Order: sequence, then C-alpha cells, then structure tokens
Amino acid sequence: MNLCRAWLEATCELLENFGSNGKLILNKLNALTQGLDMHLLMTLLLAHLFADFPLQTNALAKLKDKHFEGVFYHVLIHMAITALLIRDSQQYWLLIVGLGIVHFVIDALKILLPFKKGVWYFLADQFVHLISLVLATYLAQRLWYPAPVGILPDKWLVMVLSGALVPAVMVLFWVWTSTLNPEYVTRSLLLCWTKQRLLLIEQRVGLALISVVFARPAFYWVYSLADMVRVIWK
Repeated sequence: MNLCRAWLEATCELLENFGSNGKLILNKLNALTQGLDMHLLMTLLLAHLFADFPLQTNALAKLKDKHFEGVFYHVLIHMAITALLIRDSQQYWLLIVGLGIVHFVIDALKILLPFKKGVWYFLADQFVHLISLVLATYLAQRLWYPAPVGILPDKWLVMVLSGALVPAVMVLFWVWTSTLNPEYVTRSLLLCWTKQRLLLIEQRVGLALISVVFARPAFYWVYSLADMVRVIWK
C-alpha cells in the first residue's frame, strides 16, 4: 500500500513541472485519492490502461469513434481485463459491470457530442475515466468487505503500472503529432516515423507487458485444469 501511495506521489510531483495546469491536476488528484484503497485503484487503472491502449486496435478505435457497436466491443474488453486482474472477480461482478456501463456512457457521449480531437481532448477523456475509477474504488470499499484485491502484489503492481503508462504516453505523442501541420511533419523524419509507426510499436510493447503479467496466472490455470482432468480421469 505504501508503495502504491509513493508511486502516486511521485507521479504528482512530475505534474508540478507543467506549470499551473499541472498543479491544478495535482490538487485534484490529491483531493480525489484521500482515504482510498490505492491497491484497488491502481489495479483498476492498470486494467484501463491495458484495455484503452494496447488492446484497442486501430480498427476498433475507428469503429468506436463512429458506431456504438465499436464502443460495445471496447467495453467488453475492458470488463474482461478487469475481471482477470481482480482476485475472485466473480464475487465483484457488479463492480465490473458498473465500470463497463460507465465506460460505455463516457465513450458513447463522444459519438453523440463530437469534439475536435487533440492533446487536451485526449487528456480530458482520460481524466474523466480516472474520476470514474476513483468513484468505483470509493464505492467498492463501502459495498464489499473485504474489498476487491488485485492479483498483483503491491511491488509488482507499481512496476507494471509504470510500464503500462509507456504505451499511453506513446499514444499521447502520436496524438500531438497528428495535430501538427502535415507539411511540418513531412520535413521531420522523427515526426513522420512517429505518425506512421508509433501506434504499432505501442501495441507491441503493451501486449508484451500484458503477456508478462498473465504468464504466471495462465500457467496456474493450465496446471489446475490439467489436475482437474487427471482427477476426473482417475
């Protein structure tokens, strides 16, 4: 728990470098996270980062920008990855479904009320999702005892969450590049490469991290299944 709080505080300190906007976000984060179960919040945030970035293909992103069907598929992925990251998730199905409904509403509103996309649009969208995760954590602490617990111990959770932020930052950089004048982009090899290749690399980095996270649980599931089959066979 202390590691999780230390990670959040370090992240907040970095935000102070972004001037008044960074300090405003810092103050909001501090106010929102007081008294929360940081382990649960960071587990939900990790599920969000996995589902919103490496597990959201370019085709799915384009589909959910225009059609509710795409939003539905995207939300199903969110719910599945959240269930996999929470221990004994069947006991907390109401939390998972509630998160899915809220996520669907947020993304559906972006279809009904389209805004010009850019860096601030991206940050505002993620901040709204973060608020929903904070509220979900707050409610989970009061509706369930014991509260939901993630499959990752604190030390691993902090490291994996830090790694999961890398694809998010890569997407943010790609979004910023996409807002630039095309003529300016074509004069820079780095910007051209970013616009053409960065999303593919982001997805591969994220999928590699997801594979590492679920390698041990997958081995346990296979072993348990094989043990069950062996018992039945006897």
